[in-house]
Amino acid sequence: MSDSAAHIEMSSEGGAAGDLTRPDANLILVGPATDDQFNQIGFPPIPVACWRVDDVRFDSGTSFLLPEVAAEIDLLAKLREKHKRALSGAAQSDNASVYPPLSIFGHMDAASGDEENKQLSGRRATAIYGLLTRNTDLWEQLFSQPVGADKWGDNSIHIITAALGLSDQSSQQADAQSRTKMFLAYMDKICGEFKLDPTNDFLGRGSDAEGKADRQGCSGFNPVMLFSQHEKHDFDASGNERRRSEESAPNRRVVSLLFQPGSRVTPALWPCPRVTEDGTGCKARFWSDGEKRRTTLLPDERRKFETSRDTFACRFYQRLNASSPCEAGLAIFRIRLFDRFGRALPGAPFKVTAGGVQLAAGKADANGDVIVRNVTVPLSCKVSWSRPPQEPFPIAYGDETDET
Repeated sequence: MSDSAAHIEMSSEGGAAGDLTRPDANLILVGPATDDQFNQIGFPPIPVACWRVDDVRFDSGTSFLLPEVAAEIDLLAKLREKHKRALSGAAQSDNASVYPPLSIFGHMDAASGDEENKQLSGRRATAIYGLLTRNTDLWEQLFSQPVGADKWGDNSIHIITAALGLSDQSSQQADAQSRTKMFLAYMDKICGEFKLDPTNDFLGRGSDAEGKADRQGCSGFNPVMLFSQHEKHDFDASGNERRRSEESAPNRRVVSLLFQPGSRVTPALWPCPRVTEDGTGCKARFWSDGEKRRTTLLPDERRKFETSRDTFACRFYQRLNASSPCEAGLAIFRIRLFDRFGRALPGAPFKVTAGGVQLAAGKADANGDVIVRNVTVPLSCKVSWSRPPQEPFPIAYGDETDET
């Protein structure tokens, strides 16, 4: 292997981007041929980088993307620039480049059934694809054709109008034509000038009407983490649903692989089923012990793909991601904010920085908790917070600061 090892290049509160280990150049042996003979060489597509969007960037339980995903779009834009290649034969003044094509993979946890997860994971991959290509028709399909719990509805319209500074309205007030305009404006606000061409910037080049090879849903077949038996027993108890969902969030992700510039595949030969198809095609690519890989729980210890390399059921996906740093877990920390009297501070504004770089900012949740994601440990950081606005008790206190 090359000395270019896989590593996280950039990370954000809701995702990460990184390089995969680059394979050594292939040694090709050819023989002499007559005029009517030739040597044919075929290579599988080789991923060179990865990009991940975490569950936190989707409206709870749905495929609707929140405006904060702009941070991860910026990571993708920078990653593509890093891996572009000058067009062969082009003059330097032409500034012509070939970019690495993408393929998008949606993943869910095991909370729901395989087929429900297959649909939602595919819809999340479709939402990302539609955003990057400004395909408002795909977003309209996701909006107007809800599946299970994946209902965009009024909440998505409220989020869009708030992000765009428009007067609030319901989905009943917004017809398909006005939604198309809102979707496009919202996409542009998130992505800025960054936009991908479906016929050039994806692995299948948009040649399949339903996006085969360009986007796919992997259901819950490839978890990056499995709870211990002890944890599962606790999470299965009534009242622990929220904590279980929070702890299993790393499995709910969308990962895009970037392939060597110039790569393309024939969709008919791509093994992953379309986002609209069931999981039969996925299971045809399972390891012989695929079900065991994705379901076996250890008594008191979590199984993690980054250490055991045996939690993915799909051998095709695992081979593509053999050196993917985007499938390694970056630490997630929960910090509870208190006042000087030891009382939790729900809604408290906070900021977490390390080395002058902001890691997270916002307001604490209803328990006074803040979550810092994608942190490489060990790390010394500074947490700053103040009392929430409209404090229910009339006590004056200054900003709180702590070093962790």
